[in-house]
Amino acid sequence: MSKISLRMRVTLISAVTLIAACLLLAALIIYSSKVLIIDFTSSPKSESTQVSSEDDQDSTVEFEYTYPGRKFYRYVDISILAVLGAGVVAVYFATGFALRPVNTLCSKISEIDVTKTGQRIDDFTAGKELNDLKTAFNQLLERTDEAIQREKRFSAGAAHELKTPLTIIKTNLDVIRLSDKPTDEEYAQTISVVEDQTDRMTKLVKDLFAMTALEGYEISDTVHLDLMMGQIVDECKALAPDIHWQISLSPCTVTANEVMIKHALSNLVQNAVKYNTADGSIAVSVRNDETACIVEVADTGIGISEEAAQHIFEPFYREDKSRSRKIGGAGLGLAIAYDIITDHGGTITYHPNQTQGSVFVVKLQKHSLSQSCCAAD
Repeated sequence: MSKISLRMRVTLISAVTLIAACLLLAALIIYSSKVLIIDFTSSPKSESTQVSSEDDQDSTVEFEYTYPGRKFYRYVDISILAVLGAGVVAVYFATGFALRPVNTLCSKISEIDVTKTGQRIDDFTAGKELNDLKTAFNQLLERTDEAIQREKRFSAGAAHELKTPLTIIKTNLDVIRLSDKPTDEEYAQTISVVEDQTDRMTKLVKDLFAMTALEGYEISDTVHLDLMMGQIVDECKALAPDIHWQISLSPCTVTANEVMIKHALSNLVQNAVKYNTADGSIAVSVRNDETACIVEVADTGIGISEEAAQHIFEPFYREDKSRSRKIGGAGLGLAIAYDIITDHGGTITYHPNQTQGSVFVVKLQKHSLSQSCCAAD
């Protein structure tokens, strides 16, 4: 049945319905012809009956009753078959006419391939069901196009980030090779450049592995976010001795993967340090909501423009690429943090700081006894 066309399915269903209706109608006709006539007559044979009246005792009225014969039944059968055949043919052609918009929609869909995901089906109008199908398909195309564009940006970003240090390494090696008698200082400088760029590529590869490893990890650890954020701040203070820190950590516990959630929150604090200004400040807080733990990281750094704020959680996106390259990083920190937090069922949002800089707010569902039991199972 699954290999039969929709048109033929409708025709077969209609044919079965017509056959059932015609058989029922035929049975009623035959039954009626027998019951009504036989009940009305006193004998199965033809006969005459005299009816007397008071006004005219000699007047008679004759009635003749006859059984339906084979010719009658044959006529009924032929009529039913003729009507049935004509009905099936009519249903077949009517269904083809009714399904013409479906064929049109299929033709328009088949014209869209991977190179035309930006195309939409606009010049099509039919019944409500097909219009809904068109809208759903256009929405699917939009999501597919967004996914393809993200993949393209990701691939281009990864290729660029790997190409740049390789180019720098090759350039420095070529300079050494072209020199007749390189000095020890030139060798040392080249080795230093190679080490720096190798470290850069190593960090990039680690971040890429982190992104690919974001699926399949268990979320079953009981994590005290106030203690974890205290550890992260202590680790980052050594990297930024000139930063002024404001810490407010209220006890709050979540169920999470401890390693992954610390990686995500560390990225937020490290970004606040990297993109801060001289003698800037960073405020880190953990507070309780009715059902969630809220972690907030606010800095007085360079901030993010309104346009760039729409893309900051995309891989390899950086508003100021020259500054980011000097500071270090490939634009994967926020993308990794976003994926980890959303995998934990939480949210991460950004808004500008009231004075200057950026504010990132993370919400994670509080740890509960039921979560703990389920995780243990």
